[in-house]
Amino acid sequence: MKKTTRVIMAMIMVLGFAVLCTAQDLVKEDGDWVAKIEKTFKTKGTGMLRMEKVTGSVEITAWDKNEVFVSETKRMDVFSKSEAEIAVEKTDASYSQTGNTIVIGGPAFSKRWIKSSFVIKVPAGFSCDLSLRAGAVSVTGLKGDVDASTGGGAVELADCYGNADVSTGGGSVSVSGTLKNVEVSTGGGSVSVDNATGDRIDISTGGGEISISNASGTIKASTGGGEISITDASASIKASTGGGQVTCRNVGGSIRVSTGGGELDLKGIKGSIKASTGGGEINAELTCSDFSKDHTVSLSTGGGAISLSIPAKLPATIDAETRYRMSRRESKIISDFKLEINSVKEGDRMIVTAEGDINGGGDLIKLRTGGGNIHIKKN
Repeated sequence: MKKTTRVIMAMIMVLGFAVLCTAQDLVKEDGDWVAKIEKTFKTKGTGMLRMEKVTGSVEITAWDKNEVFVSETKRMDVFSKSEAEIAVEKTDASYSQTGNTIVIGGPAFSKRWIKSSFVIKVPAGFSCDLSLRAGAVSVTGLKGDVDASTGGGAVELADCYGNADVSTGGGSVSVSGTLKNVEVSTGGGSVSVDNATGDRIDISTGGGEISISNASGTIKASTGGGEISITDASASIKASTGGGQVTCRNVGGSIRVSTGGGELDLKGIKGSIKASTGGGEINAELTCSDFSKDHTVSLSTGGGAISLSIPAKLPATIDAETRYRMSRRESKIISDFKLEINSVKEGDRMIVTAEGDINGGGDLIKLRTGGGNIHIKKN
């Protein structure tokens, strides 16, 4: 009986000490009560970190230990220290482990007056499933998949070799060094993807710029109005913007691009080209060497000039047309290839056309502008 009493008293002392430590760790900072919480979970080299409805920033990096370490700095906009202590105590129940799955989230993070910042280390083989009410996300060095969603912060993924699925209500997104597919959606921030060697890249933003470089998979990119830049892409591209410029460099597959009014600058394209703009200039260069593959070209602008450079020995059929009002400056078609060029009057407009087969004829090259010059060059 005495032994049992001693054990109970010891447990009470330990619990009392834990509460005292929590109370001592609480500090007042800029009007908020602030506490730092640290936890360690033993795991295997692979597993899952799941965060649910958390508000605050999250920084995750890989390390070589078979454990998950979490350091949370919790800020609480409450009046009394006792309220803050209760919030900290409830946080303990918001961490759980089932096998190699670590879950952070729950009612303790649902209060608007609580904001947390997390610094987390996980084994490199881990995957992440992150759902934030708001806050920035940074993930580095994971081999597993990363699924990250935030209501409004920026997201940065670096050297994450699994699939990347990212969405944010409005922040910028940066993804670099991934071996699998990339899917990004943002309400309006810019998106940057570099060194992505998966089969597919799919990007959508409400209006920010899109930049993609060193990509081996198919690309689909759309923005409500920002510029699009794609460099060193091995496969096909489909890109659209509500009004920004589109630039493509060194593309191994076909491209389909459109803009509501910006310029199109397309150089080093080895596949077929279909490009349109509501009024900007088009500069395009076809550099294919295997003429047995599809090399059709369709360029159209509501009023800008068109410049197209194609291989000197390319077999193709050219159909070019420009229009201009007779009261304005004359538009011309200039060609390094021998074509039949004609001008026809239609009301107050002149229609200038250039047609003909080059190198025996082949895939169609169709060029249309509502008012600029057309220049067809050999490269």
